[in-house]
Amino acid sequence: MSGKPSPGPKPLADSWPRDLTVAEVLAIKSLGAGVANEGQQKTALEVIMKRFCGYYELTFHEHSERLSAFGEGRRYVGAMIQEALITPAAPNQEKI
Repeated sequence: MSGKPSPGPKPLADSWPRDLTVAEVLAIKSLGAGVANEGQQKTALEVIMKRFCGYYELTFHEHSERLSAFGEGRRYVGAMIQEALITPAAPNQEKI
């Protein structure tokens, strides 16, 4: 049977952001140093949620259960951050 082989899973290196802009890198560094302004905080959180955690991406990898599990692990971190963002800090505080 000579059929076209099914494509294998993408290497993990392809799923990690390698092309951050200078502004994104500076935002992450400023956040880590505790000196980020409002715009840098928003940029850093967006990079973390969308690109590092893949929170809004599908995590299913057709050819690799292991990569699917890894994707869900990344996404879980984003889910915990999102939950912390919307959970009131005090019983009478409204959600943000």
